[in-house]
Amino acid sequence: MAAEGELKLLGTWASPYVSRVKLALHLKGLSYEYVVEEDHFNNKSELLLSSNQVHKKVPVMIHNGKPICESLIIMEYLDEAFPDTAAPLLPADPTAPSLASGPPTLTTSGKTGEEKAEGMRHMLAAVDALEAAMEEWSKGKPFFGGDAVGFLDVALGGLLSWLHGTEELCGAKILDAAKTPLLSAWARRFGEMDAAKVALPDVCKLVEFAKMRRVQLEAAMAATTEMAAEDELKLLGFWASPYVCRVKLALHLKGLIYDYVEEDVFTNKSELLLSCNPVHAKVPVLIHNGKPICESQVIVQYIDEVFPDAGVTLLPADPHDRAAARFWAAYIDDKMAGGGDELKLLATWFSPFASRVKFVFHLKGLSYENIEEDLKNKSDLLLKSNPVIKKVPVLLHNGKPLCESMVIVEYLDETFAAVGPSVVPADPYERAVARFWVSYIDNKLVAPWFQVFRGKTKEEKAEGLKQMFEATAVMEVAFRECSKGRPFFGGDAVGIVDVALGSQLGWLRASETLSGIKLFDPAKTPLLLAWAERFLALDAAKASMPESGRLLAYAKMRQAETDAANASK
Repeated sequence: MAAEGELKLLGTWASPYVSRVKLALHLKGLSYEYVVEEDHFNNKSELLLSSNQVHKKVPVMIHNGKPICESLIIMEYLDEAFPDTAAPLLPADPTAPSLASGPPTLTTSGKTGEEKAEGMRHMLAAVDALEAAMEEWSKGKPFFGGDAVGFLDVALGGLLSWLHGTEELCGAKILDAAKTPLLSAWARRFGEMDAAKVALPDVCKLVEFAKMRRVQLEAAMAATTEMAAEDELKLLGFWASPYVCRVKLALHLKGLIYDYVEEDVFTNKSELLLSCNPVHAKVPVLIHNGKPICESQVIVQYIDEVFPDAGVTLLPADPHDRAAARFWAAYIDDKMAGGGDELKLLATWFSPFASRVKFVFHLKGLSYENIEEDLKNKSDLLLKSNPVIKKVPVLLHNGKPLCESMVIVEYLDETFAAVGPSVVPADPYERAVARFWVSYIDNKLVAPWFQVFRGKTKEEKAEGLKQMFEATAVMEVAFRECSKGRPFFGGDAVGIVDVALGSQLGWLRASETLSGIKLFDPAKTPLLLAWAERFLALDAAKASMPESGRLLAYAKMRQAETDAANASK
């Protein structure tokens, strides 16, 4: 079977991830050519750089000229591409436990003593979890895979030499026969296998290598710290901005120390930001020894040029390659990230429908200008932009208006598909179902709420409240069906149903306080109640929802105005 294809593995002798692939190849009895990346840290081969253009790391498996990257992906590929060679690594039963994503992270890497101690704590916790997994999955047999080695055995086995080496380097027992007897016995059995003897690096050699690398890294860190200490770097940013993330990435890749200042970019920009970026008044701004630099791409290039000896080099040395990199960076901003887009939102701070749009802005990390409207004295811009309904929210995208909150939400999701998470399902049927529930929320829950809040008679308000309770009961069932046991209507992540209902939570809770009636009841709607807490805990919700105390005071004022108006008629 192996003769049917040419297999070539790019690797380094010390890499535990390369060891995983070697183990799989030997267990499958496959012949392959091993290409050693001699200087993997400083001088990567052209073959490696062309085969793994994203991460530029080993292992890379080349099968008939086609590269496959990432150790676990390579293992699955070998098992599926060569099903008739030796025993399969992955279980035939798709429901059987295989931990296809690999074992928990086992690493003690860190720059400071505190980071290393925290890494060791996480590693020992992961080992405890694997001890329990061994007991549950092996069912008393020698390996995680049962009688024969399986996927998880290889994934964890590839790390064994490094685990033993870490024990020697740190003086700590990771695989302790007293605390993790099953895992310790498994490690001995695995290490005695012929495939392990061939594929795993010698522990003593590995320890010497680790000591050498530690000296090199500590020297590099000391040089970087000394150099960076001479410069004062301050970054003005906003947590959700993808452009700020660019600068943070560059600073961390270069190993530079900086002071981070979080800005309130939507409602209260600091004097420092306004003085440092008087043209756009936007983040990110990097202040280097008191001098401001603006625009993320400009800052990244500046950092690379001013600190050429720190960390990795970001810009290519060749002028043509550098120009090409700058071209594609500009292309990303112009065509993908909405860098050339002007987004303005006409809104009121208390509008739940405006909150829907703001939530998506924050979720996607899109910068926008919020224009607060006075609905008693509507601006010419609002009347011109929404001449039919004359209501907020209105989105102005490069001067073109869009109205209606859920229309805007879907527009943003489609127009900025490459930016941040998506809230609209990709599958047409799931999209149709989600839109149905959005419509149900607006018609059966929100509309009756207006009836309760603005109703002229007790009977009218009572009927509205009755409809709200009925709708809430239906939404409890809908959540169970849509979420399938996961946190949100959209599954593991928020979707348009979450956005539609979540934006109403501030007003619903204010109404509960005013009326003393609980709409989300722990006995009747426990799923919705728990969902509401999860939704409100999201950073995007905190940034987009009105402050509860201020909203309650406004609701009381509006209720009094409505009651007075009804009484005078």
